[in-house]
Amino acid sequence: HPAPPPLPPEAQYPEIPAGEALEKAKISAANKLRSSSPSPEGRVPLYRLLLQAESEADSYHLLLTSAQEVEQLTQGGPGQPNSKERTGFVNQGIIGCVSGAEKDGSVPLYHIGSFHHRPVDNIYTIDAEQARRQRGYSFGSIIGFAFSTQVEGTIPIYSHSNGKTHLYLSNQAESDRLTAEGWKPEGVVFYLFPAARP
Repeated sequence: HPAPPPLPPEAQYPEIPAGEALEKAKISAANKLRSSSPSPEGRVPLYRLLLQAESEADSYHLLLTSAQEVEQLTQGGPGQPNSKERTGFVNQGIIGCVSGAEKDGSVPLYHIGSFHHRPVDNIYTIDAEQARRQRGYSFGSIIGFAFSTQVEGTIPIYSHSNGKTHLYLSNQAESDRLTAEGWKPEGVVFYLFPAARP
């Protein structure tokens, strides 16, 4: 019998690594974070970017730990759209700092996305089972390590959804504003270290 045709992307579920593959993914994430010039405590800033599309309906948010990638996408400082490449990405600043390794109770922070849809929806979660249940999404990477409960020195990260995309933030006032604008609050999804003060 011939093999059945592959499922279209919208019918697939993310293949979140487990077992040996998970250990390799965690090592790979830790190595990448180490090269991102983490602080002496092993904390790495987590930047939030906004893709400002021509149509607001196609705009979405992205979280990155690489300052170099942020610079390449935005070609400027916070709040400056990329005029050179015209990608439309704007650096909205640092929402917190991930741990650069799995230690002190931190767990992998998974990134999955609906990369074949417009707008792209990026979900960041520490719940591997929740990630596996997101039909139509694909596994991106482990972007760092976060905490499932608040430990000393960490801050809550809130998730909001507008029905098409997700947005992550650490600012309660911004959370309240988004809720008033019609975004659905999804509560605290994980905890990070706060951004270092300049």
